[in-house]
Amino acid sequence: RGAPLAVGGGGGNGEGDGGEGGIGEEPGPHAAVEPYDYAHAVAIPTNMVIPVPEEEGRGVGVGGGSDDDFIDNDARTGSRKGGGREGRRKRSLREALIGDRRVCATIAVLLVAAVVAVAVAVSTAFSGSGAGAGGSSSSSSVPPSPTDRDAPDADGGDDVGTQSGEGNDDGGAAGTPVATPDPAATEQARAEVVRLNEVRDILAMMYDMDEGKGCGLSSTVLFDDDDDDSTAPPSYHLSALQWTAHIDPLRLNIGEFKQLRQRYVLAVVFFATGGRLPVANSAQVEKEEGMKPASPPGEGSTAAGSWIDRFHFLTGRDECLWHEEGGGFWGARGAHCDDDGRVVNLSLFQNNLTGILPEEVCLLSELGQLRLLHNAIGGTIPTTYGSLPKVYEFMISVNDLTGTLPTELGMLKDVEVLGIRSNHLTGTLPTEFGNLRSVKILTIRDNRLTGTIPPELGRLLEHGNVDRAFFQFNNISGSMNFLCPPRQEAGKSGGGYNWTDLESDCLEKVECGCCTLCR
Repeated sequence: RGAPLAVGGGGGNGEGDGGEGGIGEEPGPHAAVEPYDYAHAVAIPTNMVIPVPEEEGRGVGVGGGSDDDFIDNDARTGSRKGGGREGRRKRSLREALIGDRRVCATIAVLLVAAVVAVAVAVSTAFSGSGAGAGGSSSSSSVPPSPTDRDAPDADGGDDVGTQSGEGNDDGGAAGTPVATPDPAATEQARAEVVRLNEVRDILAMMYDMDEGKGCGLSSTVLFDDDDDDSTAPPSYHLSALQWTAHIDPLRLNIGEFKQLRQRYVLAVVFFATGGRLPVANSAQVEKEEGMKPASPPGEGSTAAGSWIDRFHFLTGRDECLWHEEGGGFWGARGAHCDDDGRVVNLSLFQNNLTGILPEEVCLLSELGQLRLLHNAIGGTIPTTYGSLPKVYEFMISVNDLTGTLPTELGMLKDVEVLGIRSNHLTGTLPTEFGNLRSVKILTIRDNRLTGTIPPELGRLLEHGNVDRAFFQFNNISGSMNFLCPPRQEAGKSGGGYNWTDLESDCLEKVECGCCTLCR
C-alpha cells in the first residue's frame, strides 16, 4: 500500500539501513526478509520481488527494525521516504515548495474568477439598462409573444430575458430585441388610411350636396377628430365614420355609395343615442361572426351602452334587417325598408336611448315613420327634422328634450301624427303649426310651454283633418275659442266641427267652450 517498497536486508534503525538503501537516489537491493503487513495481517512472501521506482528522490528503504518503526506515520502507508536526515530534509523542502505552489495557484484561480464575475455583472447592468451608442433607450413596451418566449433559437440556445433587456442567448450579448416592422401589416395600415379617406369623401359629398332636400348640414363634422382634447371620446360622427370604413362586416365598395351612406346614417343614430359596440366583439370577431346576437334567437343582439336591445344594428346583416322579429301594437322595432332598400321606418321606442337626436336623420329622405318615444333622449329638437319630406308619423314623446319647439316643424306637410308630449320644452307654440295641413293628432301636453295658443292654429280646422289635440299641463293661458266653431248637426252638411278629443287647462287658465276635457 502506498509507494512501492524496496526491501532491505538488515534491521538497523529504520533510517536507511538494511541493505544499501541510501538516500533514495538509487534502487535498493532486495533482501530475504519477510516483513509483516500490519494493515492487512498478510505475510509477504520472501521470494516476492517488489520493484522500487527509479524516480529521482523517491527511492525508499524499509529496514527490519523494531515495531515502533511501523507505527510511524510514514510506516502506516507502507513506505519510508528517503534515507537518513538528508533525505527527510530534501523531502520537507520539496513538500513546502509544492504546498506554496498550490496555494499560489489557488489564489490565482480565485482572483481570475472574481475578475470574470465583476466583468459579467457590469456587462449585464449596462445591457439591462438599455444603454446604447446614441444614448440611453427605453425598454420595449411590447411583451414577447408566447411563441417567441417558448421557441428555441436557430442556434439551439434558449433565450431568457424580459422587457427590460435582461438575459442573453447562451451567454451572448444581452439586450432588448428591436422589433422589425411587418411589411404586410404596414401595407394593410396604409390601405386602411386610404379607405378611410375615400369613405370620408363619399360621405362629404352627401352632406355638401344636401341630398336631404334642405337639411343644411356641413361635412366639417367628418373631419372633427377631437384634436383639441385628446382625452375626449370620439364624436359620434367620427365613431360612425370609423365603423363604416373599417369595422362594418360588409365592407362595402365605394361604388355602393347609396347603401354605404345609409348604413353610415344609421350608425350615427346608434352612436348619438347612446349605443355602443360590445367590447368583447372586436373588428375581427365582427367580420368572422357577423356580430351574431348575444341574446336568445328572436330577440336581437344585446348592445353595450344604454340600448336595451340592439336590433342587430351595426352587424353584418343588411341594414333593412336591423329590426326585431314580430312586434306588438306598434310593430317591430328597428329599421325597416321599402322594396327599393330605402329606410322608411325607424322605430326605436322603449329602448332606453340616451344622448341626443342627431341631425343626420333628415338624410333619410324616404323616411315615413320616426318613432323614438319613451326613451331618455336629451338635448334639443334639431331644426333639420323639418326637412323630412315624407314623414307622416313624428313621435318623440316621453323623453328629456329641452329647448323650444322649432318653427321648422311647421313644414311637415304630410305629418299626420305629431307627438311631442312629456318633455321639458319651453317657449311658445309656433304660429307655423297652423300650416300642418295633414295633421290628425297633435299632442304637446306635459311640457313647460307658456304664452297663448296662437290664432293661426285655427287654420287646422280649415284643413279639415285634425281630430284630436292635447294642450293641457302647460303654462298656457288665454282663449282658444277660435277652435270652437258651431258643431255640425246630424244629417246636415257643411259648417260645424266635431272634436273627438280637445283637452286643455280650461279649469283655470284657458277659456275653451268646446273642450272635451278640462284639467
